[in-house]
Amino acid sequence: LAEREIDADEELSLRRVIDAQGRSRAYINGTPATVAQLRELGDSLVDIHGQHAHQSLMRPEAQRDLLDAHGGHGDLRQAVGQA
Repeated sequence: LAEREIDADEELSLRRVIDAQGRSRAYINGTPATVAQLRELGDSLVDIHGQHAHQSLMRPEAQRDLLDAHGGHGDLRQAVGQA
């Protein structure tokens, strides 16, 4: 969320519109966005639990996110990512 300059305490509106011809438009807080951006943001906000929910823990990206969040290293991770 911080990467997109979105305050975690604010209300967040994610919207996807698919017209009659099948074309898709995505919006984050009313601002046009790509479907990939919408998906990426949605993945960080929603964790779906189900029969295979444990599989998300098998993704190295998810493991890093959990470790960084637990250790309070979000700022360090962002700095390293920008280097």
